[in-house]
Amino acid sequence: MSIERSESIQVQENPQRRKFEALFLHNAIQMRLMEQYAKARGHQPDDNESAIEWSGLYSEDFRRLITDKPELLELFEDDTEAVLDQIEGSLYTGTDRLQDERPDNADRELPASEDEAEIDIPIRSARIFIEERFGNGERPIITVESKNIEEVKRGLFPHSTWDPDECSILVGTFATEPYKPEGEDRISLRLSGISSRQISPRATGPDRHFHGVVMINGPVYSNQFEILSASAA
Repeated sequence: MSIERSESIQVQENPQRRKFEALFLHNAIQMRLMEQYAKARGHQPDDNESAIEWSGLYSEDFRRLITDKPELLELFEDDTEAVLDQIEGSLYTGTDRLQDERPDNADRELPASEDEAEIDIPIRSARIFIEERFGNGERPIITVESKNIEEVKRGLFPHSTWDPDECSILVGTFATEPYKPEGEDRISLRLSGISSRQISPRATGPDRHFHGVVMINGPVYSNQFEILSASAA
């Protein structure tokens, strides 16, 4: 066989080989994610129930993420843990952006309350924490200024924030004290009628952990929340 013929065959084979390697890495990453998900739930890494649950919750988001960012496959073998952290930060915070691409001051979305430190969970485990607490009856709380009560009765709709990349969001707290700054008259609203998939944990603070701050995928209509209080903080 001539050298030219051999080189031609090699060129023709490369695209198929690259496709196979990409599929192999895709499956390898997915298996690691499933294992870590199972361990975070206190199960064995090869727990089948956890794997099925992960697939139902995150497989489509994972596929889209890898399609949008194929460079993660190339980086996986060189820096496995860093890539896993990036992927988990994206999957479990409900955002298509990787965690390290977020602004350094992203925790300014909601000023930290004194009780926020009671929850200190790595962001990769926050989704699991929310699902379990939601299943036990926990619901997020949003507070609004009392002067806006009539408008609130029509429903809660995303509003502008400081972050130009996320200009319309609803932010609240989950399993921690509601946001009630001193001197403000605010109403607490329990979002009793939303689904857990409408809740996305936010990485806040210098450690970029989950401290109870959540983003709500709204709108939230008036029949989906209840007023808990309307007293001054």
